[in-house]
Amino acid sequence: MVWGRLAVSLIHDSHGNPAYILVVCVDISERKRAQEALRESEERLQFMMSNSPAVIYTCRPSDDFGATFITSNVVHPLGYEAAEFLADPGFWAARIHPDDEPRVFGGLSALFAEGSYAHEYRFLHKDGTWRWMHDDLRLIRDEAGEPVEIIGSWVDITTASGRRRPSGERAKIPHAL
Repeated sequence: MVWGRLAVSLIHDSHGNPAYILVVCVDISERKRAQEALRESEERLQFMMSNSPAVIYTCRPSDDFGATFITSNVVHPLGYEAAEFLADPGFWAARIHPDDEPRVFGGLSALFAEGSYAHEYRFLHKDGTWRWMHDDLRLIRDEAGEPVEIIGSWVDITTASGRRRPSGERAKIPHAL
């Protein structure tokens, strides 16, 4: 199949009368094939990200570490919609178990020193229970070496064989959440 773009123009003479029609046809088949390949690739990537056991996210590399992107599959391990993380910059930090907060935030200095960091901590599920999450982070820097974004992935390890076990402990959920 050949795709074409057709342009038709009516050309007038010096008196403003129609003189002839100019028709230009350009083969755009290669561009259409490239657009279709891009669409298929985007669909495949979206399918993989939505069905992956890992939640992929990006966040700001400073202050509140607010999420700037998160895959929709976050609802499976944590019960929250992606939009909930994106709407409130403090959403993630407010749901880290209080006993884990000093270790989590203290450990982030290693991310800035080394460029990568992994840790495990409890995160409040929407149903009020705690889930153990393995969080693997990478720091992205600009050409000048300044931090521009953090890319990370979460995996729920609460019931992973030989790893963390659910404690059955229910969180006391503050009314502000």
